[in-house]
Amino acid sequence: MFLIVGVLLATSTFFSCEKRDFKLLSEEEMVDILTELYLTEASFDVMFIRNEQKKHLYYNSLFQKHNTTRNDFEKSAAYYAKDSKSLTLIYEIVLDSLKSKEMLVRNNYYHPQEIEKIIETQQNDTINIWTLPQRIVWHPDSAKREDKFSFEFLDSNYFAKGDRLILSFLQSTAWRDSLQGAYANMYVRYSNDDVDTVSAMLIPDERVRRYTMSVNNIDSLRPVAVYGDLLCYDSIAGIPDRWFDSIAIFRIFDMKKNPLPDSLKTKFLKENTESLQKISQPILKKEKNLKLGDRIELKQRK
Repeated sequence: MFLIVGVLLATSTFFSCEKRDFKLLSEEEMVDILTELYLTEASFDVMFIRNEQKKHLYYNSLFQKHNTTRNDFEKSAAYYAKDSKSLTLIYEIVLDSLKSKEMLVRNNYYHPQEIEKIIETQQNDTINIWTLPQRIVWHPDSAKREDKFSFEFLDSNYFAKGDRLILSFLQSTAWRDSLQGAYANMYVRYSNDDVDTVSAMLIPDERVRRYTMSVNNIDSLRPVAVYGDLLCYDSIAGIPDRWFDSIAIFRIFDMKKNPLPDSLKTKFLKENTESLQKISQPILKKEKNLKLGDRIELKQRK
């Protein structure tokens, strides 16, 4: 938030003369840049970016994307601040845009490859059979326990013929992480001892990404075990620094044909209420286009 706060403080002392020595950004351009600035600075917290030099690289890239400079942006902000109503309206549109994007994120708009799987969880009986910690962190200050990324569920009561199993989790990698060739895998063993597997490479950047993995279920066979590793890697050159969150294994099944045993009803149904509510939101298809003209016409100063 440092850059944005600095801009707002500057607006109280800037523009004592009329001569303009910068390129004035339009209200629409200000909205677009401010929205991205808030998202960028929020990502610094999520991805634990503390290096100021690295932050400035992000800022410079953002201004280049919008064909402007930090100087023009700051002076434009100060220019619009001369009329408090104009600046207030700009920030109202920014807030609307951020709220709209938050709703899109919650509804997986930016992960279109997952929509089919999420719709499937909405249209079928679903429980989350993950009983291990839902958040795992591996960083230089934590104990080196690579086994904590392994999982297995062997209770045959968990499964029935025709079940579909989906592993889902969030993952982010800090800039100093040195794991090479990181990936996750999941195995499903069936009643005839056949084993199906799926793997996913973990992208080595600082974005928070959701991974969704599933095998092609075999309707004629009953799974008897699901196991795997959230984190495997080829090598490590220095220190690890990454985290996993919102870990779940969704079992999609037919409750009428295969009702849950009484032993599992108490164990899972209460725990799954919150998890299922998170994926029961309607899927948004299009992002609302927010424009200043939709709210009020801002008069351009000469």
